[in-house]
Amino acid sequence: MNQVPQSFTRSITQALFLGLMLAVFSVQAQNKDTALQDGSQANPFVIDWNDLIPEGYEPEKLAEKYEKDLAKLDTLPDGSQEGLEIIQRIQADIDQIPTNSKWDNMWIKLPGFIAPLETQNAVITRFLLVPYFGACIHVPPPPVNQTVLVDLLPNNAIKLDEAYLPFMVTGKLTLDKTNTDIGNAGYLITNATVELYKDTGWVEQEL
Repeated sequence: MNQVPQSFTRSITQALFLGLMLAVFSVQAQNKDTALQDGSQANPFVIDWNDLIPEGYEPEKLAEKYEKDLAKLDTLPDGSQEGLEIIQRIQADIDQIPTNSKWDNMWIKLPGFIAPLETQNAVITRFLLVPYFGACIHVPPPPVNQTVLVDLLPNNAIKLDEAYLPFMVTGKLTLDKTNTDIGNAGYLITNATVELYKDTGWVEQEL
């Protein structure tokens, strides 16, 4: 931590708070009629990004908790001991942001945008699913409870020229924290299938 410029770390910390708040503007699933949904492979739950935040957890309170600290960071020079302690304290709380155990081992359908991790023969085979366009690429990654690592089934890869489009991902979700080069995920979907998400509920790419 002492080798990282304080201004850079501060921007990442602020961006994580932004990611928490952006869940409300994320791509939203439609047809969430739960009457026939039981979390089985045949009848997966159709969920939104807000559903991945545990019931009762209020992310805005974390931002409020450190509002004065973040303001103070803007007045401190890079590398100051006080600034580093503030950042470490905030980061410790961010690292403990909870995932929602309600969906553990459930089959789900979740719409979102992708941040590619692995490609093979000009197609994407592994990626982070995120709630808004540009996360992990154009802007810093969302918190772990708003990031899902996805491993696709063979022959279900995504073309590179479709990487900017929204997709509906279907698969079995587990609580599995994974660190990657572009962001950390709090959830994992393996053997996933995908389809282009064309419903009117998704947010325009300008977000």
